[in-house]
Amino acid sequence: MTMVKRRIAYVSLLLAVLTFAAVFLFGCHQEYRGDTVYGAYISRIDYDDENMTMTAVVSLTNDGAKMMKLNDTETVQVDWNYQKSKVGAFKFRYDYRASFNPNRIFCAVENTLTQEQRKNKNGDEYSLKVVFEYATIYKSLKGDVTPKKSGNYYLLDFDVLKDETSFETKFSIETQNSAAWYGTLIAVACACFIVIMFVKARRKNNGERKDRTTETD
Repeated sequence: MTMVKRRIAYVSLLLAVLTFAAVFLFGCHQEYRGDTVYGAYISRIDYDDENMTMTAVVSLTNDGAKMMKLNDTETVQVDWNYQKSKVGAFKFRYDYRASFNPNRIFCAVENTLTQEQRKNKNGDEYSLKVVFEYATIYKSLKGDVTPKKSGNYYLLDFDVLKDETSFETKFSIETQNSAAWYGTLIAVACACFIVIMFVKARRKNNGERKDRTTETD
């Protein structure tokens, strides 16, 4: 292969890699949005014996066996809306909106808790508080209330009041677009490899020319 053909081959390969990287980088930023409905369940109960209060923490679930019910057939629901969009080339943003009827969730919690759970060892009954909680591992969590850290999770807690019939909150999370980062790294590595091979081929070709010149002399 002549030097000119080698150059053309390496340049063509380099352009192909960069084109692939560009398509991969900007083509994977598809935006999504949609609505769904979740059930609610009691994920944990926190007791405060000093103030004789108990906090039932309610979270989202798709598991029908976990969902709280108002009666034998009717479950409580949380309307959930989400939207995924790009933030630059290397980040995604997720925007969420949750809405539900606080009265129905509070009543469902009361129906779900047993008398043993509602009383301390002396038989005194705790005052009930209900909290809706969203948990994520992402530090970028932002919402209507200040997130708090618990272990490896960041939490948003919202009070669920029995005398209210509507509630809505919005929050967002930003995450790294791993596919774009990996695609870029692969493209850079391939480009560096192609350049190195091009330089080596050029040096080899120059060496062959010198050898031929020496033989001629």
